[in-house]
Amino acid sequence: MKKVIIFVLLSTILVACGGATPTPDTSAIQTQAVQDAIATMTAQAPTATATPTNTPAPTSTPIPTPTDTPIPSPTSTPTPVPPPTATKSVETHGRVGQRVESGGWALTVHSVAREATEDKSALPPKPMVLVSIELTLENTTEDYLEHTWLSYSLVDNKGQEVGPGVLSTSESFLFIESLGAGQKISGSMGFTVSPDSTGLTLVYQPFVGQRDFTPIRISLD
Repeated sequence: MKKVIIFVLLSTILVACGGATPTPDTSAIQTQAVQDAIATMTAQAPTATATPTNTPAPTSTPIPTPTDTPIPSPTSTPTPVPPPTATKSVETHGRVGQRVESGGWALTVHSVAREATEDKSALPPKPMVLVSIELTLENTTEDYLEHTWLSYSLVDNKGQEVGPGVLSTSESFLFIESLGAGQKISGSMGFTVSPDSTGLTLVYQPFVGQRDFTPIRISLD
């Protein structure tokens, strides 16, 4: 581009001076003018200094603060509780010939006899059955216990008491008496029942004290 401009200027000067024969002075002037034009055109324009663009400072990426990981608290393992040991229940229901214990007493029925009889208080007399029971009662505690024939009863298969209670008994069962530790008492007692009574059971329930006593039951049939 600079060469084109210089060429144009030289052409202009030559045209302007073209018709007349240049004199030495004129020639010198023209030569000087051309040189000045060339010098002017070829002079380097000051190079513009590029203004440095402010590069924005890099934004610092925030360093994430480490989050404290919660430490799980140890879960207490429940101690397994063993199932309660079943308490062995005391069997208080037995049969003839079996020794049955409850509440410090041990009762054994040795034999049972049945005999036809009559209830002569009825008119006409009513047929009945006398049930005679041979038994032994023992105190199994270390203390004295009270005993009486009022502690015995006879029930049928419906749980109903039958007969008028003890009809006859051995002399040893007639009175309330104390039995010492390990002491036994033996004898017989009888009940009158209807001939159609079935499922008879002798029940022993202390008449004196021992309110929490579990009755002893002896099946007679």
